[in-house]
Amino acid sequence: MLNPLEIAAGFPLPGRARLPGPIPSEVEPRAALARSIVASLSRPPCVVSFSGGRDSSLVLATAVDVARREGLALPIPVTVRPAGDADPEESEWQELVVGNLGLEDWERVEIGEELDCVGPEAQSILLRHGILWPANVHFHLPQLRRAAGGSVLTGVGGDEVFSSSGWARVHLLLRGRARPEPRDALRLAGALSPLGVRTRVAAARNEVELEWLRTEAQRDVIFGVAREAAAEPARWRQRFTWLLGLSYLDVGIRSLDALAADWDVEMHHPLLDPAFVGTLASLPRRRRFADRTEALKGLFGDLLPRGLESRDSKAAFTETLWGAPSRAFAAGWDGSGVDPDIVDVEALRRRWQEDRTIGPHSLLQSVWLEAQRSRQPSVVNTSSSSSSVSGSDAQERGRRSSQAGSELS
Repeated sequence: MLNPLEIAAGFPLPGRARLPGPIPSEVEPRAALARSIVASLSRPPCVVSFSGGRDSSLVLATAVDVARREGLALPIPVTVRPAGDADPEESEWQELVVGNLGLEDWERVEIGEELDCVGPEAQSILLRHGILWPANVHFHLPQLRRAAGGSVLTGVGGDEVFSSSGWARVHLLLRGRARPEPRDALRLAGALSPLGVRTRVAAARNEVELEWLRTEAQRDVIFGVAREAAAEPARWRQRFTWLLGLSYLDVGIRSLDALAADWDVEMHHPLLDPAFVGTLASLPRRRRFADRTEALKGLFGDLLPRGLESRDSKAAFTETLWGAPSRAFAAGWDGSGVDPDIVDVEALRRRWQEDRTIGPHSLLQSVWLEAQRSRQPSVVNTSSSSSSVSGSDAQERGRRSSQAGSELS
């Protein structure tokens, strides 16, 4: 899925395949979102990957509403709660949403080091599929196991389709809704500049940490990211086409699909559905939103508990993803398994073994995988083979292949 430079950097770069673009529609966004969910509800068990955040809560609430209206089985929220990242506030939000919806069937899965970046769960995926992205894609395994033979709904895409435009300040100025300040002249000039100029400016403002890469590799990554950011359209409708064209969305969804096939699960991301996104792109000017809070209040306010639409915190699984297995492997790394033309081996060694800094996760996974292949030449990537299994077979294989299987099945 990722090329060597992307693995070393830790994220996909522009220039890949794009998701289908938005389908313009005058349908209400709420109705379009509901339509997008029906097919998944019709393939039970339908599991919602539920974190308690705004996006997964919106998807869960919409799915429950549709199921009750259409006489379908209710969706089952499945929440992963990493033991090392317990957050009382996160639990409170989750319980508020589930209680508000009146759901009795809610699975909470307590997870420890088995979800580490190179822990047992990640290892089984790496050996089967190679490097997927994001590096925590295996966090969806509990949901996939519960949904074997059925479907999974996620809140993926909310960060993008409900995001604030990079040109929001310019729009306010042009409409006389903001008091001008000195930097606004630069913002207006940027809006009128050619793409090449905007790219160079974005590259100069780069704050991405890449000190473990060679100078030329750093430059390639920085300019790749800058080009994609600089290409953001100023116009409302065109911006949604650009959002669905972001490279990392395509890679992330294909990675999730690869895992879902192992469990005979159809995974769907309603907030990225072209028909739903098309309704957002088609909103008349008076109904357009400036950020996620405005979007949720204006379009879906009555579906969510009061206060959730303005929540700005998110679950963070840092300690779970880079736990004892990752720290131990990084501490013992001998410098092999990387491309020295891309990676500065000594800089990466200092990062992992002297400074003990977290990440990049995909690179650590790649180094681990190369170490396994060098020790066991018979280990191959089997992702090209048929991976669809029946629900019962999938559940049994999950119990056999994971140290945490007894807790997750």
